[in-house]
Amino acid sequence: MSHHSPTRPHAPHAIASAPAPAPSAAAAGGRRGRPAVAVACAAVSALVLTACGHNDRTTDPRGAGPSPTTPAPAVTVPGQVPPATGAAGNPSGGASDLPFPPPDPRAPEPQKVADALRHAADRWEASRRSGAPPTFVVVTGAYDTSPLPPAENGRAKASLGNGCVTVPSAVVLALPAPPATGEVVRTDGVRLTRPFVSPGNAVKAWLPDAGRIGCGTAQAPNLTVTAIELITRQVTTSEGRATVPAWRFAFAETAATASVVALAGDRDSAGSAAPGTFAVQQPDAFGVTTALQPDGRTLVVTFVGGPDNPSPCGWDYTVATDQRAGVVAIGIVGKAHAADALCTMVGYTRTASITLDAPLGDRVLLGPSGRVVTLGPTG
Repeated sequence: MSHHSPTRPHAPHAIASAPAPAPSAAAAGGRRGRPAVAVACAAVSALVLTACGHNDRTTDPRGAGPSPTTPAPAVTVPGQVPPATGAAGNPSGGASDLPFPPPDPRAPEPQKVADALRHAADRWEASRRSGAPPTFVVVTGAYDTSPLPPAENGRAKASLGNGCVTVPSAVVLALPAPPATGEVVRTDGVRLTRPFVSPGNAVKAWLPDAGRIGCGTAQAPNLTVTAIELITRQVTTSEGRATVPAWRFAFAETAATASVVALAGDRDSAGSAAPGTFAVQQPDAFGVTTALQPDGRTLVVTFVGGPDNPSPCGWDYTVATDQRAGVVAIGIVGKAHAADALCTMVGYTRTASITLDAPLGDRVLLGPSGRVVTLGPTG
């Protein structure tokens, strides 16, 4: 990989061809790093597949369905008339009209992140109090798999777990066209109507390429879909458990199956912090993956950062949180070892983790911009 001319330490351009080891937790204090904006578009490795655009491994000739991250239509709630759209009444994500100033660029990085997380959580809570209609935000279960048959000796484990899926166009064309909309049926009886998305679009939306670590390699070859079936199953949303339509995939390489939500999900349309505000990529940025571990409390964030070494060019990263009853906001705090060292602009795959005070459960997960963080496959 080519290197840029030496410069002072800041967030890097690209990902190194081999990942750095997971960083140790950074202690508070120490020498101040110099915040800078991570630049996404440069040479990338197979570890993070689409930092600079969409690497489409699915073929969806129908192009059916809207983008699953577009604002959703009004919901169907028995006995309730959806309020007018607008800041507090936007059915696409519950952004309130509370005025939140941008983070102070002169503030220390930990303070900037903490302020943004507080604003994001405040905004979400305000939207819950405003009478805005309920949203469809999947917290866990957007992508699910069946157990691997013991006789297969786990040969497709990495591919299946990471969502390494290829959808041939012939399989999609053989499907009957789905209805325009489908229902989200919550356990509290509320029913939401959302647009259907075709199998290829669903894979792109709920399994973004940047989260499918190592797909297409010898360790995690892509699985070829041979059949698709429309089913219903449960997911955990920001409003509790719900039954939703899902596309279930059968594969040529394994007897196990996988399924992905077949409806468009909602996103928070307004944020409290603009991209580029911080010294490192954040959990709600494109190309960053956040996984909830089996204990239900530990979150592991994978992103592009500086090297994990003791040199002046090294970076330490910690995860900051604002934890509340109905929402958890998370952000990454980056700190360079030295403010004035001359360093090359090379990026490395880094991870940082946090153990929440209580299980995440049904709480929604937000990043510093106020947008929902969709959990990826468990690491």
